[in-house]
Amino acid sequence: MLISQSLEKPAQVQAADYRMYIVIGYLTYLGIAVHSILMPFFFWLGYDVLAAFNIFAIIAWYTARVTNRNGHHTIAIVLLISETALHTILAVHYLGWQSGFQYYLMAGIPFSMFIHKIKLPYLLLLCTGLCVLFIVLYSITHGRVYHYQFPIIIEVMNYSNIVITFLALSVNSYYFRVASFVSEKQMEALANADQLTGLTNRRGILRKLNAQHDLFTRNGTCFTLVLSDIDHFKKFNDTYGHDCGDYVLQGVAQLMQDRLRQYDVVSRWGGEEFLVMLPDTEVDAAIGVAEEIRRAIESEKFNFNGQSLSVTMTFGVAQHQTDDSIDNTIKRADDVLYHGKENGRNRVVS
Repeated sequence: MLISQSLEKPAQVQAADYRMYIVIGYLTYLGIAVHSILMPFFFWLGYDVLAAFNIFAIIAWYTARVTNRNGHHTIAIVLLISETALHTILAVHYLGWQSGFQYYLMAGIPFSMFIHKIKLPYLLLLCTGLCVLFIVLYSITHGRVYHYQFPIIIEVMNYSNIVITFLALSVNSYYFRVASFVSEKQMEALANADQLTGLTNRRGILRKLNAQHDLFTRNGTCFTLVLSDIDHFKKFNDTYGHDCGDYVLQGVAQLMQDRLRQYDVVSRWGGEEFLVMLPDTEVDAAIGVAEEIRRAIESEKFNFNGQSLSVTMTFGVAQHQTDDSIDNTIKRADDVLYHGKENGRNRVVS
């Protein structure tokens, strides 16, 4: 539950920045934890400058975390990379190449690639700068002799920094993968949703109908389709404008959705038509569901700009049969819907 909540996108974060937001968020957890451990450790070793810098580093990483959550991801990344570079320079200067702090620069290269709002030449310049800094630090400290009070601690620190670098790269890769999966599912959901009503669109329900047909073929699991149409819908647009028509469509969609089971699927089939798929439901039960929806819509008063509107719907019901195609079942539902329209509307026909 904690992970799923933390993967939610705040309103101020743009959909295009979602992956960047997730990776920065989890890396700041790691960065704050590492600096919180290093600060007392440096004090204990007697490197007061490094210990004091870690206080600044914790503030910087926390600021980047807040900045990231507020939607300013580029600023957050630049702040984190700058702090990492400064930290590396100081640590290698005081502790030498043997301490392993230079490895953090390598983790900054894939991390910097998340700054998609900066042009590619500048990103390449940034990565080149990290590489040059790595080489310069090596050339300056290579061969320099450091006298350590506890040599074994420096060796342990080197291995620890290697582990932390690989951990940072792993966090980066894993949460980018997770965020990419979430983004793809969201994009798929948007592609299969009707923008006005929020219901499944024609493309979405056809995919689900084909899947249900396959289940019917394998297991004989029955399902029934209900095709419905708002009666005299054109008069709402002609009399009160298209905003009124949109309002009626949204209200009808909500009423239908409220009276269906969680695994039923209601879609906007087109215009003022709605198609409902009722899995594991035979025609008699589907007629009862359609009748309940019909009565709910008939009794509902749609208030638009002070006008009380009466809305009714006609429903055509058809159960999917053996050797039937999806198109044929929809056509049968459409035929009985047309029959209901011809015989007075505001009724359920099967």
